[in-house]
Amino acid sequence: MVQGFHAIAGLLRDPQQAGVLYIEAENRRAEGLAGSAPPGVRVVRSDRQQIRRIAGDSRARGAVFCPGGTVRESEEEAAGVVGRSESSAGANQIGPTDNSGLSIRSVERGDAERRGADRQKREHRASTAPGKQRGQKKEPERARLQELVQPGLKREGRAFVLCLDGITDARNLGAIFRCADQLGACGIVLPERRSAKPGDEGVIEASSGTAASVPSLIVPNLARALRELKDLGFWVYGAEADAPRAWGEAIPERTVLVFGSEGEGLRANTREQCDGLLSLPSHGVADSLNVAVAVGILCYEVRRQWDAG
Repeated sequence: MVQGFHAIAGLLRDPQQAGVLYIEAENRRAEGLAGSAPPGVRVVRSDRQQIRRIAGDSRARGAVFCPGGTVRESEEEAAGVVGRSESSAGANQIGPTDNSGLSIRSVERGDAERRGADRQKREHRASTAPGKQRGQKKEPERARLQELVQPGLKREGRAFVLCLDGITDARNLGAIFRCADQLGACGIVLPERRSAKPGDEGVIEASSGTAASVPSLIVPNLARALRELKDLGFWVYGAEADAPRAWGEAIPERTVLVFGSEGEGLRANTREQCDGLLSLPSHGVADSLNVAVAVGILCYEVRRQWDAG
């Protein structure tokens, strides 16, 4: 059983690979995996709850790959109906689907449609729930992130975003805004807490005014924002001094670069959302580079690769 987009993508590069790829419906990154699957891999679309049951992990999302497994699809699955019954009422046990010993249940079409309608109602209630400020409605976080990345995707067909986990120094944040401006980042995502803000006087001064021109988004939960970006098709890479991955490897056309504070680095819940960790070569006495310098180097590497074609 394999989880994680990066790990699964590596396995699917083998044209002889066989097995079952379970993907979360309407997840762009998962659909991308499905499109690259070799002939021996069966693709089964499901919902997030089923993905988590298959993986045996309450945090799993997007895709799970079972190498060498097989699956019997019901008529509903073949027609693209998402969702399976968790109860035995109205469902038929059809046996193990792969070497994990998991069993899949088929579900009546009416039950699947009812569950889909219930989900739409919940999403509608969430999107129209009152926000913190009187007279305003809470805008879905995914819609705000889509708005942040859309200009870059329209302009170049690709985009990269900076996510900053606990950058409290105003001069560093200002310098990061300046790097984002010069090297074409779509925008910067910041947490509500433990962070300097674009409107801070020191940030505006250090950024030479670019803090007002580079799009930024302040979110209540950075880890959740990273999950939403992954659902939008982005690959998330965290910068850490002792990471095994070389900084010069190929960078996807939808990329998020995550940087932590100089003192603490990435927080654990932020690191868990990263598809991989990147490092910069170091030959000096100091533990690491200044965070704004590291941002500039990695942003330059993104731009260098993309401009080179």
